[in-house]
Amino acid sequence: MPLSITELPAFTVVGLEYTGDGQSGSIAQLWHNFTHRITELQLPNTPEQWFGLTLSPPPGVLRYMAGIKVNESTPVPEGMRRCDVPAQKYLQFTHIGTADTLPETYEYLYTRVLPERGLEPKNAISFERYDERSKGPDDSSSEINVYIPIY
Repeated sequence: MPLSITELPAFTVVGLEYTGDGQSGSIAQLWHNFTHRITELQLPNTPEQWFGLTLSPPPGVLRYMAGIKVNESTPVPEGMRRCDVPAQKYLQFTHIGTADTLPETYEYLYTRVLPERGLEPKNAISFERYDERSKGPDDSSSEINVYIPIY
């Protein structure tokens, strides 16, 4: 599973946000709802990358956003949200597997990889980037890039 440290420029995402415990298929439902509303963004092309942002949550509550990268000037449809992700340094990891195994990947990164490499996570937006290698939430050969902000 490829691992690297990378710096990314700032970018903007528009999508739908969820706040809750992340259980009972809530994130899958969020993605379903967002994909059915994507045409409201009136994009010139079909998005090639999709983003799942974990926003800085209070303890015990998940704030997650399903969205796509847009230009800063893209209008935000009613009920959607805009999120500006700042330029920063990330630990980048390629998750291979189904979407329901992502929590184990995050646990592995936070409890093993970061400490073993002497890296300190930053309390900032982490995210998943889905592209052509992502073959659907139930496909065990899907590849998803995970980005954890670090100092």
